[in-house]
Order: sequence, then structure tokens, then C-alpha cells
Amino acid sequence: MSIYHGLYTAKRLFLYFTMMPAAIKEAAAYFLPDSHRNMDMRGYVRPPCLQRKEKYLVTALVLMLLLSRCMGIKKQDGARFLHNITAPQSVMLQVNTPAGLQQMDMEQYLLGVVAAEMPAAFAEDALAAQAVAARTYALRKLLRGGCSRGGDVCTDAGHCQAWCSDADMRQLWDTSYDMYYGKIAAAVNKTAGQVLCYDGQVIEALFHSSSGGATEACAAVFSQNLPYLQSVSSPEEVRTHTVTYTAAEVRKRLADAVGETGLTPSSLAEGLYIAAYTPSGRVQTLQAGSKQLSGAQARAAFSLRSTDFTVSVTGDTVTFTAAGYGHGVGMSQYGAHALAQAGEDWQSILAHYYPGTALQSAAGVLRQ
Repeated sequence: MSIYHGLYTAKRLFLYFTMMPAAIKEAAAYFLPDSHRNMDMRGYVRPPCLQRKEKYLVTALVLMLLLSRCMGIKKQDGARFLHNITAPQSVMLQVNTPAGLQQMDMEQYLLGVVAAEMPAAFAEDALAAQAVAARTYALRKLLRGGCSRGGDVCTDAGHCQAWCSDADMRQLWDTSYDMYYGKIAAAVNKTAGQVLCYDGQVIEALFHSSSGGATEACAAVFSQNLPYLQSVSSPEEVRTHTVTYTAAEVRKRLADAVGETGLTPSSLAEGLYIAAYTPSGRVQTLQAGSKQLSGAQARAAFSLRSTDFTVSVTGDTVTFTAAGYGHGVGMSQYGAHALAQAGEDWQSILAHYYPGTALQSAAGVLRQ
């Protein structure tokens, strides 16, 4: 091949790799009449040897594009199986929804999680912190074998994380759909691919609605002492909820939870009381006659919003007043909103509720 032909071929290779759309257009030209198929992008006729070489090159490129399209690959980072990766910071999930298993891009899935788990009216940095917590939770599930009900994660808030479909969002927000969707999308995008790690491992990113001024240590609720899930202050307005039961209802609920307690209407005032508190001020033990209930058992038995409750007996009625909402471990969503309103960014919010953790990319974690 002459020097001219060599330089010309090198130039054409450069054009094909840097101007792919045009290359594809030229590939299509091979199916046109002879009078057109041997012209380059400027209309100049190419030498016959280059016509053959370029035809092979373009055919190979087109086949590669078609093959990658069929396999569902956009970019490969080698971290996981092909169906789990579509871009360096994007992971594919099998989400167990009420309509069955659906394959979703992690970032798209998070739009539905943040919409379902946190009020869209909250500050954007609170929404961004929620996006990172939710992404971290889902990635940990994926790395540990997925959801026990099938798929990588389910949409049951009591089991994995809540999730809204686009139709759910439209119904929830009505005329504010465009505004709130854009706000949540911005919060997810500004944290793209970011997850929380402790000592290089993806954390158990628990969160709850609100606390009574301080979060709870993980060991007090889930019997596992995790260094990044300790009790921290939560500067938010304390929200309380009160429920009242008759003495007969209390005795029945106790019997269903722990068996007969020996309590009678006359002994209820002295026999039902809080026997111990956790360091954060929540109920550790509720004494009920001859039986004891943990704070979590009492919360479930009396349908309380949290274990941060008081109990009072007046005549034939028992009143429980609970502060906050949820198990109290990890990030308080209302606390995150309060911090964001005070000027804290999403990184600072996460560092406050998950002390000692560091942000890493999901793709980087998967490559480990």
C-alpha cells in the first residue's frame, strides 16, 4: 500500500471511531446503487483498495453495535454479570413488585423509593440523603443474595423499602407531579451512584420517619451492635401520638403477646409500668404483671408508633403516648429535613446519622 493509501486509511479509521453516527450512515450507503456507495462523506470517490477495507471495517463495527444492543450492554465495567450493569454507576435490579418481578436500573428505581419513603415537599438535600440511604440499602441486599421473597429487593416497606410506580406518583401528587418528580430526580442525580461504606463494606443503611430528639442504637432494637448505628441527636420537632385502651383490651393484647400476666382491673395501675429505659430514653422493658415485654414487643402489642412512649392508667383506661415514628435506628427523615433547612448539605446529614461512614461509588464497590 502506498504512503497516500496508508495515511488515507488512518484518517478514515479516525473518522469512524470519532464520528460513529456518520459511519453508520455510510454503512447504510453500501446498500445503495453503485453510483453512490463508493463515495466518502464529502462526496469524493475512494480508491478501490480502501473501498474493500472500509467495507469490512464498517461491517464489523455495525455487527458489534448490533450485538451489544441485543445483549443489553451500554458500558461494561466487569464487576458483575451483564444483566446487572448498564453503565459505570448504574446497577440493574430485579425488583419484586405487586405486579411481579421487574428489571430496573438502580437510579430509576430510586425515584420510586424516594417518592414513597419521604415527603416530596422536604428539602432537596434531605431527599438526596434519602436517595443515598435507599441506594445503599438496595445494594447491600443485592450483594447479600437479594430479598427472601424473590428478586433483589421487594417493594414492601415492612420488609425492604417502599416504592411508587409512575402511576402511583401521578395519583399521589396530581397537578404537582411535574414539580415533585423533577425535584426528586434532581436529588437522585446529584448523588448518582453514591453509597455508604464502613471499613470498605456497604452498611446497613436503616432509616425511620421521626425520633423524639435522639435516634436509637441498633443494639437496643435489633440485637446487633453496629458502630455506625449508634444513638445521635436529631434536631427536629417532637411529634407525638396517643392511643387509649380499656383494661379489658389491654389484658387481651398482653395475653396475645406474652400469655396470661395475672393482671386484674384492680391491679392494673400498679402492675403495668415501664421497668427500664435504653440510653436514648426509649422503653427497654415494660412490666406487665408477672411478664415482661421488650419495647419492641410492647410497641407491636399496642400498635404504637415507636418505643419512645409513656404509659398511664386512669380508672378503667390505659393511655400510651409515643414520640416519633418508626424503630428509631439510623437516619431520621424529619431530622434530615430539619438539618437541611438549617443549611446542612446531604453529605453532612449522612455523616451525622451514620458516623464513621464514607461515600463510595456503587461501581467501585462491585469491582472489589
